Amino acid sequence: MTTETTETEEVVATAEVVAHDDHLEEHIDHPSPKQYWLIAFVLAVITAVEIAVPSIEALDGWVGVSLLFILGGIKFGMVVALFMHLKFERPLYKMLFLIGLVGALAMFIVVLLTFQAI
Repeated sequence: MTTETTETEEVVATAEVVAHDDHLEEHIDHPSPKQYWLIAFVLAVITAVEIAVPSIEALDGWVGVSLLFILGGIKFGMVVALFMHLKFERPLYKMLFLIGLVGALAMFIVVLLTFQAI
C-alpha cells in the first residue's frame, strides 16, 4: 500500500509541476497599452509612406515596388509578432507565417513580371 501511495503522490506532484509550468507560460510579458499605441503609430507612419511612394517620381518602377514590398514586409512582421502575439509562440508558428510571407511575395513578383509591371 505504501508503494501505491508513493506512486500516486509522485504522479500528483508531477501533474502540479506541469500545470504550474503551463501557467507560467501564460504570463509572458505582453506589450503594454502604451506600447500598443506606439506600435499603432509606427504602422500608421509606414502606411503614410506607402501611400506617398506612388506619387514620388524618383521612386517609379522597380525601386518603388521594392520599397513597397519592404514596407509591407515590415508591417506584416510587426502585426504578426506583436498584435497576434506570435513573438511569444513556438518557433514552428513563426516559420509557418514566414513561409506564407515568402510565398505571397513570390506570387506578387511573378504576377508583376508576367504583366511587365516592373
